[in-house]
Parts: sequence; C-alpha cells; structure tokens
Amino acid sequence: MSENFSKLNAKHYLHRLRHRFIKWTCQYNIAGDISDLENFCDKDVLFENERAHIQRFLSPNRINESLNGISMIKKLVGNMCASSPTQIQLLWDSSGAPKVLCHNSKTGEKHIPVSISHSTGMVTGICMNPVDSDVRYRPQIGIDIEKISSEIPTSIIEMFSEQEQAYISMLPDWQKSLVFTKLWTRKEALFKSSNFAFGDIISWNAIPNQIISGNTFEFFQLDTLYLAEIDIVTSIAIRRNKQVLSQKFENH
Repeated sequence: MSENFSKLNAKHYLHRLRHRFIKWTCQYNIAGDISDLENFCDKDVLFENERAHIQRFLSPNRINESLNGISMIKKLVGNMCASSPTQIQLLWDSSGAPKVLCHNSKTGEKHIPVSISHSTGMVTGICMNPVDSDVRYRPQIGIDIEKISSEIPTSIIEMFSEQEQAYISMLPDWQKSLVFTKLWTRKEALFKSSNFAFGDIISWNAIPNQIISGNTFEFFQLDTLYLAEIDIVTSIAIRRNKQVLSQKFENH
C-alpha cells in the first residue's frame, strides 16, 4: 500500500511541476511541457529518419532521452496544429538542431520552431506556432534544462562576460551555483535560438532579459524558471529579427 501511495504522490508532484512549467511558457505564446523519462515514449509514430537519429546513440539512457523528446514534441505540435503524431516529422540540421515539418492535408506543410532539452531524468520541449508564412519574420526558440551543480567550473566562468563574472563574485557561496546554472542555461538557450557559435555566445552578458546583437540586429528575449523542488533550472530564449520586424511594421 505504501508503494502505491508513493507512486500516487510522485504523480501528483510531477503534475504540479508540469502545471508551473506550462503556465510559464504560455505567457510567451509557447506550447511547452516537462516530464520524467517514463512518459511520452511512443515508438510507433516515428519516421525512418527519426529512428535513424535515435539509433546513433549507444547509451540506453541517451536513446530513451531522445525518444521521449521526439514523442513530446510530436504531441505538443499535434495539439497546436490539430494533427496526429504520424503527420509530424522531426528533422535535424547539420548542427543537430531539431526542426519540425507538419504534413497536414488541410493546412499543407508547415515548418514549426521547436527545441528540446534533457537533464537528470527529465525532458522538456517547446514549440511555437509560426503566425507568419514568410520565414524571415518567424521567431526561433531555444530551451535548456540543467541540474544545479555543486561545483562551479572556474575555467568556464572565465569565459563569461565581465558583468557576469563580477556579479557571481559578489554573491554568497550558497547562491553562486544557482546563478551560474541560470546563466549557463540562458547561454545554451540563446545558442539554440540563434545562428551564432557557442564560443561567441558564452561571452555574451545573459543577465538581462532582453538582448540585441550588435551585428545582426537580432532581438532575444530570455526568461528562467527555477524548480526548487527538484533543484533544476530551465531557461528559454526567443529570437526575432529586429530590423526585419521594423520593416514589416513600416510597410503596414
């Protein structure tokens, strides 16, 4: 009886976390979900290229993470586009970033911005409905989830911006790991939502919630959610081309 109670308790606990996460992503018009690796696994809705992508991994845990991430995205996009999982195909570019192609007979083929992340038995996924048919106006999104580390790698902090290094140095020791993980997940999310190399982004100041890249005039919106119950931090980044958006509004 105690085992059944523990399972019910864990299920209720996860439901509360999912509710917080979904509410958080919804404020940015993003459909998102978070779950442990025991959910979302569905091998019967995979395309051949998706099977091949999963089979590249040797670790059973990594295979399970990848399968659950794909299944989660298919369900999120399916709910958003009123499509079945068998109409939703994930593709990966040369850098390994996922893209979604929705094969729907009513709306035609639709390319949907998505992002996936895994950490310590948890998987997260987000997608955004592309309102504009013109690909130049579509936002790109990125998400990262990380367990808070007990140790802060000094060699990585040295590559952070001067503002971030100064900020971390002023914090009490018990806060440093949390803030480091927050900044790291923001940089990972920025990388996934941009066309920049991670070696460039690691030196960006990710403390503000809004960033404009100097060379490309791209506008990035950032936000972070701390799930204290499981000691995990997750961050999202939304990229928009500021110059193109300005031109778009000027033309209307």
